[in-house]
Amino acid sequence: FLVKDEAKKRVLEGESLYISGIAGTGKSHFMKELVRELREQGVNVHIVAKCHVAALNATVRNEEGGVIVAGQTAQAFVHKYNGTGGFNKGVLVLEEVYTMDTTMLQALSSRKKMGVRYIILGCANQFKAIGDSFNGVTCDPDMEATHWLKSLCDGNRLHLAEGMRSDCALWDFHSSIASGASRFHWPLQDPTP
Repeated sequence: FLVKDEAKKRVLEGESLYISGIAGTGKSHFMKELVRELREQGVNVHIVAKCHVAALNATVRNEEGGVIVAGQTAQAFVHKYNGTGGFNKGVLVLEEVYTMDTTMLQALSSRKKMGVRYIILGCANQFKAIGDSFNGVTCDPDMEATHWLKSLCDGNRLHLAEGMRSDCALWDFHSSIASGASRFHWPLQDPTP
């Protein structure tokens, strides 16, 4: 895994990046820092997410609250740009990638061959896309182990593990029940007598 400074350096020098970590580790915050710096360099950036709320939360603003880059739904982006080739240079940010279905990811990733770079944010503990299938085959891949993700992100990955939320007790509990954490395998008790 990369450290933050190396990850930022690589993105600003033209590479792609996958940012992983459970909720509350600062993935979106770090992405917004990167987007601000990319825009200062004059790089065209689009931010997409599965749903409207995630797209709004991913919107990057300046210190005065003005919009630098507005988030949009993945569906709106694909409807606008796929088939037209209109966005073929710059950076495409995929927020909450685990919530997107395979067909949508295929459509979004088709821009790599045009020269588009990617910043992808994800947490394996997020809810997966509902009814995810591709060409009639059910999909449930371990996305972090896929060649697709590694090649889309130029092999670059930053894993964030430190809690950035203000409630330390809640963070300690939340992080302990994530997949692979200390309380993940604790048995659930039946609440009925």
